Amino acid sequence: MQAYKRLLLHLPRWIVYIGTMLFPIWFLPFTRDAINGPKVLFVVIWVSSIFITWMLQIAITKMVHIRRTVLDIPIAVLFLFVTISSIWSISPYTSMFGRMNEFVFHIAGILPLCLLAWFIIQEIKTASQWKRMLMFLGGGVGLSMLVFLLGDVGALKTVVEIFSFDYVSLNTLSRLNSVFGIFTVIVGMLSIGTLLHKSKSMVHYIFFGIIGLLTTIVAFFIGFSVVWGMFAFGLGLLLYLGWLLLGRVHTPILTLVFILVVGSLLFAVFGSPQFAKQSLPAEVTMGAGSSWLITKSAIVDDAKHVFIGNGPGTFVHSFSLFRPDMFNTNQLVWSTHFAQPFNTFFALVVELGLVGIFGFVILFLVMIGSILSAWKDEPLVRWRQMGESLLAHPSVVPEVHTLYIDVFVVGIAWFVATVSMAVIFFDMSMWWLWWWLLAMTIAGVGMMTRNTVQVKTIQLSDSPQHSLLISFGMVVLAVLLVIVDVNAVRFYKADMLFTQAIRSSDVSSSIEYIEEALSYRTIESPQYHIALSRGYLGKARLEAEKEDMNEQVVASILAKAVEHAKIATELEGADVEMWDTLSLLYMNARTFAPDANKWAKDALARAQVLEPSNPVFFLRMGSIYEFEGDADKAIESYLEALKHKPDYIPAFMNLAVRYEVEESIDQALEMYRQILNIDEKNTDALYHVGRLFFNQDEFDKAEQAWKSVIQINPNYANALYSLGLLYEEKLGNKAEAKTYYLLLQKLHPDNEDIAQKVNAL
Repeated sequence: MQAYKRLLLHLPRWIVYIGTMLFPIWFLPFTRDAINGPKVLFVVIWVSSIFITWMLQIAITKMVHIRRTVLDIPIAVLFLFVTISSIWSISPYTSMFGRMNEFVFHIAGILPLCLLAWFIIQEIKTASQWKRMLMFLGGGVGLSMLVFLLGDVGALKTVVEIFSFDYVSLNTLSRLNSVFGIFTVIVGMLSIGTLLHKSKSMVHYIFFGIIGLLTTIVAFFIGFSVVWGMFAFGLGLLLYLGWLLLGRVHTPILTLVFILVVGSLLFAVFGSPQFAKQSLPAEVTMGAGSSWLITKSAIVDDAKHVFIGNGPGTFVHSFSLFRPDMFNTNQLVWSTHFAQPFNTFFALVVELGLVGIFGFVILFLVMIGSILSAWKDEPLVRWRQMGESLLAHPSVVPEVHTLYIDVFVVGIAWFVATVSMAVIFFDMSMWWLWWWLLAMTIAGVGMMTRNTVQVKTIQLSDSPQHSLLISFGMVVLAVLLVIVDVNAVRFYKADMLFTQAIRSSDVSSSIEYIEEALSYRTIESPQYHIALSRGYLGKARLEAEKEDMNEQVVASILAKAVEHAKIATELEGADVEMWDTLSLLYMNARTFAPDANKWAKDALARAQVLEPSNPVFFLRMGSIYEFEGDADKAIESYLEALKHKPDYIPAFMNLAVRYEVEESIDQALEMYRQILNIDEKNTDALYHVGRLFFNQDEFDKAEQAWKSVIQINPNYANALYSLGLLYEEKLGNKAEAKTYYLLLQKLHPDNEDIAQKVNAL
């Protein structure tokens, strides 16, 4: 029984150790985001496991030891502010559960990290335990670095190919290369910093020397200037720390740090050599200028938003509402909805408001104050701790003696991570590292000062009534945690199925996968419903294309599509994507339901309110007005689309068609010329120019336009046919006409009309 008790006393701590090593290398394939979602799942199960074993420990010992720190109140206040912002969020679902396809700041992801930091402080009580945590972190990150370095070659690549893993960016830490790089250099400078103190074992020097080398090599391969800049910044702080404690640090290691600072600065300015840069997947992120414009617009839009923000994870909604027209001029990203700004700071300002930023500032200041307090009391702290350790455990004197520098190294790493909020957007890995470093800094400072960490002990009663009550409470908590963990696993299973659905080329299979995914979700997902709606829309189109098309079957499928789209808008009414899809569904249903055009108009109007600068919505609204027979409003909508995107070719096309219907041929030709000014090889515009000239009996110009089409695309069937017709009927050159008909016949050998044309000539 005693052995069992001893096991329980150490089990929570070992779960903390093992989780620290596993987190950096943890990822799960077969989902849209193989890194962030699985890491959230891992932390939830990890924290639940610590909590259950911690409660069992209390039940057996009848003692509760709570290590209270100076951070308890700031963290509680911060989380209160985050909760308030979530309650009044414009998208409560996103604020609570985030987005499965990409990471955003959300309660389900951040709360477990806060609890994890609290448990680290509770369990890491001695210098040896503290240093062991660093070893486990180094081990996990070292393995992650090896995966990155070897993932594209050798046996590891073979394993990846065999199991068809959705292997993101050849690393297990982040989907974003910049985030991966910053994470790497922070751990790198942390590893190098632990080598500064003279009194370390050879094993320590070898182990962290290897980790420092691996992280530096990876940074070299990534080659981003911002990564080298943050590395130089962190190493510069280490250099300053070493200079202040010159008598207690290794001069060769300090010299190495200086060399790395100089090298990092050079690489930050000139970049890593091209031969060393690894080919990494491209990432598209918002620029700092655009992010600031949207952030500024969001916080001044509403007094409530200034103070409590839009809600965690809701930057994408602010992006839609305030995106400037300049986005529409970028052909690469103009149709992209960015859920993440340039950096974490902008996201926190928009999503949490001034109150949330105030909470972070208070937490930051308390942390800095705790670190500076330990620095100020350095002589007293060092001698007192050494004396206390000598009386209790003489063997740990060297550990306590070397802990002092290591704690400041971890504190510097946390400070660098905090500063990096201004240059990158934090994903799950970076938030984990930030909270882990915060907890380790306070745990370390608490071993050196008396006021940072205070232990409160509660003796539980041994009476049968109290024992029964405690046991009952334990069971209830354990059941609740199991329910949370089971639902987290179900969330992951649902996303696996959803990923299969969006990757499936068969519409019916895709629908089945999504419906099964919904059955695993205890909380409705608007994204799943909108995807299911699109699936039914695709199925309806396939049914409509059949020769024996049944209108009732098509109408019933469209009804299901509309039903799921409506559910999505009810769950996530602030998401423009939901209203966009609903308007499309109604437009497709107009053939079967005359009122659907009005419903499409209402849904699209809602989408325009949420994203007023999107030219697609004005184009579609023009189509709705055309269906109503209101040509003037249709033209007005197309022109409005061009105000927001002057190079929007579909709007020019629709205007050209509209002007031709109204017999304004010159205006129609002008629209096609505008298209050709944007894209001189636009074969559709060239073909229609030729057609208009043909109808005006300007055959030379028609011939020239259609021949230009053929030069660009020799298989453009309409141009081949039109040229054949032009030579046959207008220019009297039957030989030339037959040449084009024969070219067309090669493309469509079964077309009887073309065969008759060829035979007639």
